[in-house]
Amino acid sequence: MAITISRPCIRINGIEIYGSHGFYPAERKIRQKFIFDVNIALRQIPFSNLTISDTVNYENVFKIIGEVMAQPMVLIEQVAHVVGQKLLDEFDVADEVTIRIYKRPQVGQFIESVSYECTLTAP
Repeated sequence: MAITISRPCIRINGIEIYGSHGFYPAERKIRQKFIFDVNIALRQIPFSNLTISDTVNYENVFKIIGEVMAQPMVLIEQVAHVVGQKLLDEFDVADEVTIRIYKRPQVGQFIESVSYECTLTAP
């Protein structure tokens, strides 16, 4: 009997990468650390004979995030949406992608971090 895994999810937490994003011009001039948590919900996948094409290649996730982070944007919301859409485009097995981005703001001295989270669903 073939076993099917229902509602599998790949979670990649704590991806640290630097970028020049922010509302204030000074934020876009200096490189700041951003931290990503990425959850990728997969369509049903076969339990036996599982190959990398049946799931998500982490290296491609890192590559996509790096490419997006290389392009300065005004809001982390935009960064999250672009990353999420590119991940859905890259991985046919992805059903839904949740992106959470943290950054230490350049304003508000007593704030540990701010974050934005969004979930994009494949058509």
